[in-house]
Amino acid sequence: MIKDVKIAEFNKYTMNKYFYLLFILLSVCCGKKNRITELKMPPVIHLTGEKVETILHRCYETGVLVDSFLVLKEKCTDTMFYLFSTNTDREIFRFGREGRGVCEFYYPFFLVNSFAYDSLIIYDSPAATLTKIDLAALVESRDIAKCANSEHLYRNLNFMYNFNKVDSAFIGTFIEKDEGLFSFCNRNNGEIKNTDYVPYYFYEKGRKDAYCHHVLVSEKDNSIIVPFKYMNLINCYDLDGNLKVTYALDWIKEEINTQIRVDEHTTVTFYRTYATRNRCYLVWDGHKIEEELRKYPAKIVVMNWQGELEKVYQLDNFADFIIPDEKQRMIYVGVYNAGLEFVEIYKYPML
Repeated sequence: MIKDVKIAEFNKYTMNKYFYLLFILLSVCCGKKNRITELKMPPVIHLTGEKVETILHRCYETGVLVDSFLVLKEKCTDTMFYLFSTNTDREIFRFGREGRGVCEFYYPFFLVNSFAYDSLIIYDSPAATLTKIDLAALVESRDIAKCANSEHLYRNLNFMYNFNKVDSAFIGTFIEKDEGLFSFCNRNNGEIKNTDYVPYYFYEKGRKDAYCHHVLVSEKDNSIIVPFKYMNLINCYDLDGNLKVTYALDWIKEEINTQIRVDEHTTVTFYRTYATRNRCYLVWDGHKIEEELRKYPAKIVVMNWQGELEKVYQLDNFADFIIPDEKQRMIYVGVYNAGLEFVEIYKYPML
């Protein structure tokens, strides 16, 4: 009898403990959910583009603006990078091959916060190197070896994307490691600090996929903007990784696919981004993965580094990528031509 009473008391204690832990967990989750602020979207500004005839169509997949130079990355030939003048839109140099030599790469990315530097900076993900190229000197000398410097980073900084560089840290996302949403690496000692997955949701599998995101960093504004690819969410942080606010666009009432998985029924939200000295440009799709790729015109959500919405553009094409030129008040856009099976470059005015 006494034994039965003790067992009953133990079971009651255990159940109470589980219910308490569940209550705490749900409170934390709901608390994080309640911090989401709905962003009221203004009427869109419709833009009409014009093809840049002087830039030949190729398999361009992204690009970056450095001073008065446009650099486009290409994936179908042995040459990786094509350099153009934004004054004439004409090609002036090409460089970059696969390998370990000078200006050779395996899986290169442009530095996300390139706007903060006066040279082109390329992060090679498998090798964990940063290559700095003086483009003005390159145009003058035509000798890439004289104009490029490579820096070997800490070995734990390989296989990342969303790569940014500030005075105290490298900031980016690990491709495979699942220890946080995005990470800081102390430039003095190599120590890694990971940020939490916020908002936190239960997920079935593939958390890295469900939380796929971009990381845009401005050191002068003490700001990190993180839009998600498969959630209707934008997280805003300070440079210490403290979350300031999470926004959800009122275009979609559901902030996330509640099953937390990526499949053909998942809505694609922010699929491309670009950062400038003054603003973040977030390219929005808003259609399900199962729908035809490149079928719908892209929207561009423009925010300042304080996380304040400025305007929304709608293009007359789907955008494979964008490169805003705020000095010339226009946007370079990569537009896929299905007939040619190549990407053409268009210009859109900033209204």
